[in-house]
Amino acid sequence: MRKQFYIIALSFCIIFFSLPAFAQTDESIVKLAAAELTIVNAAAVYGNLTLPTNINGATVIWSSGNKKIISSSGEVTRPKKSNAHVILHATITKGTATAYRDITVNVVKAFKKAEDQAYLFVHFTFSEEKIHFSLSKGNTALDWQELNNGNPVFISNIGTTGLRDPFIIRSPEGDKFYLMATDLKWFKGEKGPDRKRYIQVWESHDLVNWSAQRDVLVAPPNVQNTYAPEAAWDNSIGAYVVFWTSKLDSNKHFTPMYAITRDFVTFSEAKIWQPHEWRIDCTVTKVDDWYYRFTKSIDKAHNNCHDIVEERSKNLRAPRNEWETVDYCIGAKAGIPETEAPLVFKSNPGDINGDYYYLWMEKWIPNKTYVALRTKSLQYPKWEVVPVNFPDPLPKHGTILPVTAAEAKALAAAYPTIKKSEEKK
Repeated sequence: MRKQFYIIALSFCIIFFSLPAFAQTDESIVKLAAAELTIVNAAAVYGNLTLPTNINGATVIWSSGNKKIISSSGEVTRPKKSNAHVILHATITKGTATAYRDITVNVVKAFKKAEDQAYLFVHFTFSEEKIHFSLSKGNTALDWQELNNGNPVFISNIGTTGLRDPFIIRSPEGDKFYLMATDLKWFKGEKGPDRKRYIQVWESHDLVNWSAQRDVLVAPPNVQNTYAPEAAWDNSIGAYVVFWTSKLDSNKHFTPMYAITRDFVTFSEAKIWQPHEWRIDCTVTKVDDWYYRFTKSIDKAHNNCHDIVEERSKNLRAPRNEWETVDYCIGAKAGIPETEAPLVFKSNPGDINGDYYYLWMEKWIPNKTYVALRTKSLQYPKWEVVPVNFPDPLPKHGTILPVTAAEAKALAAAYPTIKKSEEKK
């Protein structure tokens, strides 16, 4: 009898399926938020704090253990005699879940600033996109000496590696400085990679010892550039308004924009400051209750004058139509064609040249250089051209900051310039 063998093939069906990811509960969200909650500069508080109000989708409400020093919204009044530790209480909620976190911050005692007796000029040059320092030769706005033997103080290895249009500001408390610059490499056709939305930031307490360079995203996605960042303190919100010029994808105009910060780390969402007009290189100074703004503009109201316009407002963040025009075509009326990059500052008490407001601008015709104007009043300006002994190499688009005698001495020591006559000895 023949034996028959039957092979029965069995088909196995393998079914792949995924289990749902671990679903976060409100309880887990607030617990994680409490663990991740931080306060910028908690170890040494020199000014108002940014207190996060939302983290990982959870809401954060703050209270202060010492409201005389720190308010629940982060405004700081520094103690006069000694540093103070303050506990800030955070209540984190989502839905019905709640978590708590206490963070202790160290508030540095108040600073007593001496009178300004010199000036620091922070700039780049017509030959390289790096940041240079120059110092006035005493209490004079008209005579300058380059620091660091004319070599740059800041060189970038971030982004495009180009640094242009540096701006420096002193905190309202007096003992902190923030330095910003455009991240752009343009000279000699060596335009770097696309860095449309970033600025570069440093900070210091003494103008000599500086933090590491920070690469900071400030502009929205729909911009083609972020040029010439500057800042002004807005006491009505207890924060800095940082402003710059961007060309928006939606139009062909250079449009000034702004964002708000207290620490130059955390910034609000950017907003358009001056829409529907071609405007660049804004700079602002405050006199009493008024902000005075100088901007390079195509002035349609005055024969399309490509020049510096002066405006004023009591609200720094006010829209364009709420600023009062004070003066226009300032360079042209002073006999200086094709100007841009204005900087404005008030002379120090005791400046040997007298009491003035100075407006410096770059001029392009017949040659590239700075030119200086001055007036006794910004409200009723009568600009006059004044000669200046500029530092060498020739400066381009920067900021002038009044400094104390001690700060000037420290700068000269940290970034010395040895004269050629001294080198031969």
